[in-house]
Formats: sequence, C-alpha cells, structure tokens
Amino acid sequence: MAGETYNILNNIFSGQTPLKRTNPKAGESEYYYVVPGQKDWSSLNELKTVDVPSASTPNPYL
Repeated sequence: MAGETYNILNNIFSGQTPLKRTNPKAGESEYYYVVPGQKDWSSLNELKTVDVPSASTPNPYL
C-alpha cells in the first residue's frame, strides 16, 4: 500500500497525472497538472500548475 501511495503522489508531482478541481474559479479549468521540475521543497501553495481542458489532455510541459 505504501508503494502504491508513493506512485500516485509521484505521478501527480511529476506532472503525469491530472488533478480535478472541485470548485473551479472563473478562468480556471476543471483539470490541471502540476508543472514538473520544480524545487522539491516548494510548499503546495507555491507549486506552479497548468490548466488543461480535460483529464485526457496531456501535460504540455512534458
């Protein structure tokens, strides 16, 4: 189970798995990716993200 959790989080923070917003604000899409290659010590609020139109859209930064 710990290995599975690690893989899920690794895929999110490396920009391979899109995330879904529960309440997108005006101008935000429903889905977004974390931009890969950021500092490992960034807080979650400081992470750069990129909006995508759907969950099947690939991360443009990969």
